[in-house]
Amino acid sequence: MPSVIDGTLGDADAVFELMRYYLLRLGGHKAVDVTLVADGAKWIWNRGEELREALGLPPDRFHEIVDYFHAVERLGDFARSRADWDEAYRREWLALQKKRLKAGEIEEIESVLRVIAKGRGAELDTEREYWKRNRERLRFAAFRQAGLPNGSGAVESSVRRVVNLRLKGASITWTQERAEAVLHLRSYAKSGRWDELQEAALRETRWRPTTRQPAKAA
Repeated sequence: MPSVIDGTLGDADAVFELMRYYLLRLGGHKAVDVTLVADGAKWIWNRGEELREALGLPPDRFHEIVDYFHAVERLGDFARSRADWDEAYRREWLALQKKRLKAGEIEEIESVLRVIAKGRGAELDTEREYWKRNRERLRFAAFRQAGLPNGSGAVESSVRRVVNLRLKGASITWTQERAEAVLHLRSYAKSGRWDELQEAALRETRWRPTTRQPAKAA
């Protein structure tokens, strides 16, 4: 079955409504497992439970996973923000935390952050809350063992190839309506589903192309 690619210029609720539509259409409510992989944005995970309920899936068949490389990037940003660390210590610290992350040992990372946060007031509250909030979405060893994906690279690539290469560029301007339409059409074309879209359009409109007759000789 071809991949399903689509997009919208709408808000977060519109994105999840689009996901719900496709998942139900594809039989996601009957799936053995459904996995939602994304970065650490709260607006995504705040809606994950609603999506699961819309599909009627029990919690053990609906998996939420934070993209591994997003989590690694967060660790790297934190290490670089420590002005009192030299480069050698920064690399050593980061290597150790990445090892713990890959093993799903999130409590160990949280423990390290608690030690660093001592005496700093609320300075690191946001960082500590991120790891606590996403703890069960970062169990990468368990995800690998279960054969679940740990990255959203396919989606990131699609954003570039489907959206950016067509809708963005020097001197390109769009109305929202036209951009939404082109995005929808391009999504079908790039995912190999153009015939499906064409058949649906013909079924709804019942329009058929008129055969052009050759001009008669004078």
